[in-house]
Amino acid sequence: MWFEEASTFAPGINTAFYFTLGVSIFFMIAITLFMIYAVIRFYHKRNTRPSTTEGSVVLEVIWTVVPTLLVVIMFYYGYKAFMNYRNIPENAMVVDVISGKWYWKFQYANGVELSGKDGLKVPLGKPVHIRLHSKDVIHSFFIPAFRVKWDAVPMPEGREPNQMWFEATKEGEFEIFCAEYCGLDHSRMLSKVVVVKPAEFDQWYADAGKALAQNTNDNPGEKLYQSAGCFACHSTDGSKKVGPSFKGLFGKMETVTTGGAERQLKVDEVYLKTSITNPTADIVKGFPPAMPPQNLKPAEIDQLVEYIKSLK
Repeated sequence: MWFEEASTFAPGINTAFYFTLGVSIFFMIAITLFMIYAVIRFYHKRNTRPSTTEGSVVLEVIWTVVPTLLVVIMFYYGYKAFMNYRNIPENAMVVDVISGKWYWKFQYANGVELSGKDGLKVPLGKPVHIRLHSKDVIHSFFIPAFRVKWDAVPMPEGREPNQMWFEATKEGEFEIFCAEYCGLDHSRMLSKVVVVKPAEFDQWYADAGKALAQNTNDNPGEKLYQSAGCFACHSTDGSKKVGPSFKGLFGKMETVTTGGAERQLKVDEVYLKTSITNPTADIVKGFPPAMPPQNLKPAEIDQLVEYIKSLK
């Protein structure tokens, strides 16, 4: 087998792919060989007057019927796989996949959230219903080993997000990619699906839910740093990403570009709040203007600023 199959969809989609590929290769070789034969066979007769052929009903039927049958078979395999892909089982476990520049985040029905670094944890042999959300531009949720891919599109208020599903047939870790170019760090928008035994998943799901309910000491700003996707562009350990690190940022002197002119300013609360709501107002030197405006409530902005201030 050329590619790993790790979901119930993979065999059907592979069948459609291999059949189409096989037919294409067969006719490419057959036509090429015939062309080579014709060149060699008739090379010395190039000045001979060709004979006139009135037509051949048999030949016309063959080149009409055979391609039509092949196309119908290709359509059948593709349609069968697609319809199976679109019919989401009623008993499927629902997971909301949140995407943004440039991260994946996974939210379960019990409130537990996993980052793209943690990966999407799912049980073996059970259907998983994925609801795809985007906070900015179009992203494409792609799991090659499962043969599933669907776009996450920013939706207006009240509109249902795009949806898909899969059922894993192998334990292990399988890569997740964004298959739609979405900007500067598109190539780093990586994650994974972690497939475990059903009993192991159920235990993790219950424990994670209890821990979430019992944990009342969360730093709201730190939680917002994760849920709003700030971690994708701003580190908290001093390492450089798409944007400046939050570590030691508050109180620091920065060189920024404002309206095309460079100036020095001190990072204070006013600057941080402005950078959250209007990121292109002051662009820190050495960094691209890649951050979209954040739609946060005033109280949430205050929490995030306090968290940044705490990262000495």
